[in-house]
Formats: sequence, C-alpha cells, structure tokens
Amino acid sequence: MHGKYREKFNIIETYKNTDFQKVFIASTLEDNKPVLINILSHRRLIDNITLDLLENTFDNLVYLEKSHGNIIFVTKFNDNPTPLDIYLDKNPMMDNKDRINLVYNYLNKLVQYDELPNSFKESLVDISQI
Repeated sequence: MHGKYREKFNIIETYKNTDFQKVFIASTLEDNKPVLINILSHRRLIDNITLDLLENTFDNLVYLEKSHGNIIFVTKFNDNPTPLDIYLDKNPMMDNKDRINLVYNYLNKLVQYDELPNSFKESLVDISQI
C-alpha cells in the first residue's frame, strides 16, 4: 500500500486483512502515539463516501487521504479500553443520573455515524464486537 500516510506513521502489526479492507495498529512517527490505520479498497464503499463526510463524522480522526483508489483514514487508538460493563462494575457508587448521562453521551456519539452508508458502518465493526 502506497500513500503519504507512510511518511507519518510506523506500522506495528496487521489487525485485519480482507480483500476490501486492511487495518493496521501503528504509531505516529512524531510522538509515538498509538493509532489505527484503516485502508478501504472496496469500490462500493469508496464511491458512496466523501472525505468531508469522514472528517465531519470522526472525532478521533488523525489523518485522512485518498490514494490509488483507496480511502485511508487514521484514528486514535485506545490500546487499553474498558468495556462499559466492567466500567460500571468498577464504579458501583455511580448514581443513576451519571449512568444516564454516560449512556446519553454514548448514544450521541453513535448518532454521528448515521450519515455514513451502512456498508461503511459494517466495515468499522468487527463481528467479534457484536
């Protein structure tokens, strides 16, 4: 895969590799922060999405380019995420108002994805996450 992203990021390992998508765990060359590099090569996905839409959808977008018929977008990567159920178990004293606010904020983030085509949303979620 060619692209200017290679000048900004160090690929550490391949996370996912299909005929239509490649996802790499990487780090920024500038400050060594972890990122995910997502390279989409599926024509149907690429034809139905604009770079502006991606820029306006992802709060965690670090880098974006279209190169050689691919869309390459790089997002911040949390290498130690806490699943919601574990977070709630670790915070048993969280009152209902805080829990509702947490869910509300989560749902507000999900709504940002509404503008994306369903085929694109499907590419963002690994089957093991469902």
